[in-house]
Amino acid sequence: MKRIPLAFGVSGWIVQFSEANRNAGCVQAAVCRFAVMESSVLLPLLILGFIHQVQTEQLQVACSQIPIMAQVSSHVVLECQVTPTMDLRDKEIRWTKDGALVHLYRFTQDENEQQDSRFQGRTQLFKDQFQVGNVSLLLHGVKLSDIGSYNCFVEVAPDNNHDSSVQLEVTSE
Repeated sequence: MKRIPLAFGVSGWIVQFSEANRNAGCVQAAVCRFAVMESSVLLPLLILGFIHQVQTEQLQVACSQIPIMAQVSSHVVLECQVTPTMDLRDKEIRWTKDGALVHLYRFTQDENEQQDSRFQGRTQLFKDQFQVGNVSLLLHGVKLSDIGSYNCFVEVAPDNNHDSSVQLEVTSE
């Protein structure tokens, strides 16, 4: 009989009761012999499930906890980071301010048709840095009206999304 340990250091075994166990009336797994399930099908499914579980349990979105300062007419980066590092190119990243859409990225592209007119042509994400978890927003041509709290929302799966906020302060000097 052959045993296969689960991937990624998870303790446990892939097993099912053998016909001999059922015939012997075996009821306690601790004292029964086990036969290994077909690993060519089951193991990849377990690995995928484990990866999804890691993303679900550990995903964090963290924006700067210190207010970001900017001058009128300058450019500013609203810093935000996703951990653990994962490929975010096919995920949804949405920045909002007071419920208004500042920037939307999903399905591997910017989708700013519904973007609030105050931000049109003034926002950009660092797509070349998605693989290292950078979901920061670059805001061009800062205005006094840009003062406020910005929310970064990241969705990696329909049931797995997180967000964080950053405060922008603007000076006219």
